[in-house]
Amino acid sequence: MPESLKPLADPLPSCATCQALTSRQAVEELTDEWRAATRTGPHSGPFFQPEWCLATLDAFFPAAQPNFIATRRESDRQLLGVLPLVRSRSIFKGMPLRSLRGPVSAHSCRADFVAGGETLPIAARAVWDALKADSWWQAIRFNDVLSEGAFRQIMRLAKEDGYPTANWRTRLSPTMPVTEPDPFITCPKRYKSFRNRMKGKLQRLSEIAPVTFKVETSPGEETMKVFYAMESSGWKGARGSAVASAPQTRQFYGSVWRSAAAHGYARVYSMHLGEKPIAMHFGLLRDGTYYTPKVTYDESYRDFSLGHLLMRHVIQDLASAGAVQFDFLGPNAIWKSVWTTSLQRHDNCFIFRPTITGRAAHAALTQVGMRLRAIRHRLYGDPQDLEGK
Repeated sequence: MPESLKPLADPLPSCATCQALTSRQAVEELTDEWRAATRTGPHSGPFFQPEWCLATLDAFFPAAQPNFIATRRESDRQLLGVLPLVRSRSIFKGMPLRSLRGPVSAHSCRADFVAGGETLPIAARAVWDALKADSWWQAIRFNDVLSEGAFRQIMRLAKEDGYPTANWRTRLSPTMPVTEPDPFITCPKRYKSFRNRMKGKLQRLSEIAPVTFKVETSPGEETMKVFYAMESSGWKGARGSAVASAPQTRQFYGSVWRSAAAHGYARVYSMHLGEKPIAMHFGLLRDGTYYTPKVTYDESYRDFSLGHLLMRHVIQDLASAGAVQFDFLGPNAIWKSVWTTSLQRHDNCFIFRPTITGRAAHAALTQVGMRLRAIRHRLYGDPQDLEGK
């Protein structure tokens, strides 16, 4: 068990209070304090910032009622934590269920109870007591929580109180350290020859036209349009999974892109053949970690491994810029395993009320859903288990 999640030896004093934020305006009024609370500790990444959460709320949960919980220390009213939730009525494993769920979409990358440090146990206890007192919900669902996420502290308290809990593994996201003088020293040796061949591919590409790399730290609307057009021109556009394919995804990425630029952590890398952009990263560089929510390339040059060529340049540039980690985000994939084998586990986390409905939903998830997935993985393999591929 991570040190931050170990139970305290003594009962916690009643020294924190909670407030439910039930409107977008109430959440907006908290953003400055929320952002300040993330400047140090485990939630300094972009996905835990208020602008990221609000963009998700606006794009993917426009009709949902916010039910954010803010907890403060009683003595000085300092903000200790924020748990973003919305109220939801849905069909879960075939049964109607009233849920409190994190405003998390497939594009959120990861989410958590924004609290940490020495005050995490106090904040978690206060929030869990507030959740228990809300008799409306039958289940709480929070998606894509890291294995050491603070939300797990709330789950531990729930389990101690007799509430059924469950974890459903989702992503195994690759990450790699960025070091100098050799930023590739930790890369898997089995793909060393493949990585070395990138130099030859870059040389052949240069015979068509000069190849240049650019980085923008304050990308504007025109850069966004170029990215959307390139992504839509390939297989993502054909399958309807490109950013521009749906108004919700375009709204979301437009919002987080502009917010990241305004707060100084946007970083768009691009590769050009002559004057033509042929590969791009929508990146985020914050507190020494570089994240890649979206990447794209011109598929008419697929034989040149443009994604890997740009990746090689980005890693080198990040090392010279003082970054310490590259976070690939998303699920594990073969193209990512060329660069690293280090993985971060994410889970969908559940708490069920110990009622007939809650226990039935818990059983449907753990005794049916998880077993069916285990059988499917035995028959067809786990798509994120790349050993031997």
